[in-house]
Amino acid sequence: MKTKLLIAIATTSVAVSSTATAQTAPQSRILDVVYTGVVTDDGVNSIRIRQPDGTSTPYVGPVPDYPYKVGDTVKIAFKANVPTQAYYDYVGQTSVDGLYRFTLGTASSGGTPFLASTSPTASGALKTISSLGEPPFISGVTMVYNSNTDSYALDFSNRNWFAGTLDGPGLYYDPTTKTLSPSASTCLGGNPAGCSAFALGGIIMNGNYDTASANVGIYSNEGVNSGKYGAFTLGFSGSWNLANFNSPTSVPAPGMAIAFGFGALALMRRRRRKEA
Repeated sequence: MKTKLLIAIATTSVAVSSTATAQTAPQSRILDVVYTGVVTDDGVNSIRIRQPDGTSTPYVGPVPDYPYKVGDTVKIAFKANVPTQAYYDYVGQTSVDGLYRFTLGTASSGGTPFLASTSPTASGALKTISSLGEPPFISGVTMVYNSNTDSYALDFSNRNWFAGTLDGPGLYYDPTTKTLSPSASTCLGGNPAGCSAFALGGIIMNGNYDTASANVGIYSNEGVNSGKYGAFTLGFSGSWNLANFNSPTSVPAPGMAIAFGFGALALMRRRRRKEA
C-alpha cells in the first residue's frame, strides 16, 4: 500500500508541475531582426532634376563625392515581439502543418499583440530621425512561425518592407548654376530639423528579402526657391538574419517520405518472415 501511495503522490506532483509549466510558458519572445545590404548603385547614374513644368530630367553636371559608394555596407535593425506556441495554444488556434503567419504592426496600430519596434536603427552615414513628432518606423514585415522547429522566417511574397524616417548625407542643387554640392542632410535646409518642421525630406528605405533601395531627395535652400529639386536612388543587395520562407529547401516532398516509410515497413516484414 505504501508503494502504491508513493507512486500516486509522485504522479500527482508531475501532473501539477506540468500544468504549472504550461500556464507560465511565455506567449511571446523578442527577436533581433537585421537587414544587411551592400550598395550596388550609389546614385551617380540615377540623379534626376525637377524641371519648372514638374517633369524631371537626368542630371548631366559634375557629381560631388557622396559617402555611399558601391560596395559599402548598410544595416537596418529592429526588435520584434513575436508569438510562441504557448500563445496559439492559449487562443485555441491549431495549424495542421504547424505554420502560423502574422504581420508585425506598430504600437499605434492597435489590436495586434505582435509588434515591430518603432525605433529601428541604421548603420553607417544613415541615421533614424523623427518626422512631425512621429518616431522612426518599420512596416510591411510578415513573418511565419514554424512550430515544428520552433523557428521564424520572413515572408515578403505579397509586399515589401519599409523603414523610415531615415536621414543621411544629401545633395544641394543650385538652380542658378545648375550644379550640385554636398549637404549634411537629406532634409530641407540641410538640417534634420527640416524634416519635422516642414514635413519634407528624409529617406524611406524599402525592399524585399534580397534587395532594397532608398530614394534620396535633392534640395535647395535658395530663399524663395527652396524646395525639392530632384532625387536619386541608392540600391542595395543583401539579406536578413532570418530565413526567407519562400526560398527552396532540401526537405523531401511528403509523397517521397510516405513512399520511403512504406518501403521500410515492407522490408521489416520480409525480415520477420525469414526469421520465423
